[in-house]
Amino acid sequence: MADNIPRDPVVNPAEAQDNEQETNSQLRQQIGFGMDMAEFMRTDVGTYLTKRANAEIKEMHRAMEDVDPADANEVRRLQMEIKLRRVWADWIRIAIDEGIAAQQQAVERGVL
Repeated sequence: MADNIPRDPVVNPAEAQDNEQETNSQLRQQIGFGMDMAEFMRTDVGTYLTKRANAEIKEMHRAMEDVDPADANEVRRLQMEIKLRRVWADWIRIAIDEGIAAQQQAVERGVL
């Protein structure tokens, strides 16, 4: 019966240290990337893209008010246009949020 007892794997201290260093490196990269994205959104280009996307979303909403509800193809097209203008900002927000989460994890781990 003793053979059926699960055993903890033996951890090589050098491998554990390498894994920890790799994790810490990934955290730092994720933090940096999130900070880069936040900074990008404050640049002239980030501001321009945000304003442009928001203006076009408003235009699409106005078009939705005038479209024939029975014209399913046009309704779908307008919905896709709106989604297209939102998705890039969502990706950047996700990168920023992941950077913040990585920073919190790094602080908890004592990396920062």
